[in-house]
Amino acid sequence: EQRRAIVTDISQHSITLLGLGNGARSFASGGNPGTNGAIGTGPAYGAAALPDGDLLVAEWSGTIHRVSPTGQVSVWAEVPPHIYQIAIDASGNVFAATFEGDVLRVEPDGSASVYAVGFGGGKLVAIAATPAGDLYAAERGGQGRIVRVRPDGSRQTIFRRDDAHYYGLTVDNAF
Repeated sequence: EQRRAIVTDISQHSITLLGLGNGARSFASGGNPGTNGAIGTGPAYGAAALPDGDLLVAEWSGTIHRVSPTGQVSVWAEVPPHIYQIAIDASGNVFAATFEGDVLRVEPDGSASVYAVGFGGGKLVAIAATPAGDLYAAERGGQGRIVRVRPDGSRQTIFRRDDAHYYGLTVDNAF
């Protein structure tokens, strides 16, 4: 099993794959997608690994690209714009944090639905998904909430710290 870390850099409009023990490879956005390592035309904020080894990379524009281990780039989905981080559950559902404060859930067939988490515009950046399909969303500023959203759409605040500014969130396999 190849182990990698994925880094997005919005100032350079790029993602970098860090192979543990075997170097790094960068892909740029802002070029001609699919050529010369180009991802797309806008800032890439979010990235997540698929079970088959491909990556999904989300651009602010709402385009989610699929990147193969060999560097082939294709459009995986087009969703409404203003996408930050993305996460994937074990069923292949992709969750995308939006600037508007909601989470988009995109199923493997491309159909999408919206989970309202109640944070408001500009306050949702960090999300994570469990293998069972639960979604965790962390609020940037405001009430500093971390919310769990179940696959049926029900929502529960599980933690709160006033004025916390959460930018990153992950879950381990024990969740």
